[in-house]
Amino acid sequence: MIAAVSFVFLLFTACSDSGNNNSTGGQLYCKWDDGTCLSITADGVDVCNQGGGRVVSSCGHTHSFGDWTVVTPASCEAPGVRTRICSCGETQSEAVAQLSGAQCNSENSVTYEGQTYRTVTIGTQTWMAENLNYNASGSKCYGEDGQVVVDWDEENDEPIFTTLSNAEVQANCIKYGRLYDWAAVMGLPSSCNEAACVSQVQSKHCGICPVGWHIPNDAEWETLVKYVDPDASENWDNNAGTKLKSTNGWNWNDWDNISGNGTDEYGFSALPGGDRWSDGDFRNAGYYGRWWSATEYDATYARYWRMRYNDDYVGSSWDYKTDMFSLRCVRDFAAPQ
Repeated sequence: MIAAVSFVFLLFTACSDSGNNNSTGGQLYCKWDDGTCLSITADGVDVCNQGGGRVVSSCGHTHSFGDWTVVTPASCEAPGVRTRICSCGETQSEAVAQLSGAQCNSENSVTYEGQTYRTVTIGTQTWMAENLNYNASGSKCYGEDGQVVVDWDEENDEPIFTTLSNAEVQANCIKYGRLYDWAAVMGLPSSCNEAACVSQVQSKHCGICPVGWHIPNDAEWETLVKYVDPDASENWDNNAGTKLKSTNGWNWNDWDNISGNGTDEYGFSALPGGDRWSDGDFRNAGYYGRWWSATEYDATYARYWRMRYNDDYVGSSWDYKTDMFSLRCVRDFAAPQ
């Protein structure tokens, strides 16, 4: 928009005021795409047009836009796109600057299937610092094609559900990455969700990770936990969760009346992406983050690692392979020391 000083002799009032009329008796206004609308005289028509505005007879609706939502994340190859929606339903879009410099250094990121992921070296390991968002067959964004549990009906002892809009579902994928069942993560036949497939699991099993990366097994998760908390002695007995959780995005811990966020001391930036149970319901986004391990437990179960909003540890357990959790990939070769 041309600097306001250029219009000093043309502009009289904002569009909410009556202003001065031109010789024909009708008030003219100059309106810009950002919603700015100012009254002008007839002599100001050309200046308005040259300044990127458009001449209108009424300012009409004043936009009230919500927060920006990233539709296409910026990468090292191309800029991204973000949008925001006005209360009137109109959508405004703008570009998000393409990543460059240190953000695209091969030591700090990896690009896979059109998306660039931050990476972080912790001890001898290099991890993705974001959950995988690769659209593998059968994967889901949180809330996609299913109900979301949002509360519990104490009187009837049953969950309270909601259904997310498509925009909310896509926003969850951008924030948390996608959710996968165990066979999908491992790149194995779906029958492996109900049968023992340990013979098909390699020592550094790539699965759906990029080439040069793989699904971390239990031993590699333990290495991460013990590096972050050298005093960790066994499952649950550590404070690695606080140090690995992101500094925002975790729900408030009502039990202790403190924030559920972590300190993210190592840049791992763990987020609570929730999960999808085998019954098709989505639960726990904002509360729990669960990440698959390549370690199979038996024909029905596989191992996973988790962090919670109300705990400071990183724990491990096993669950149905048909459940859907998040995924972090780890690089094949050790980081230089």
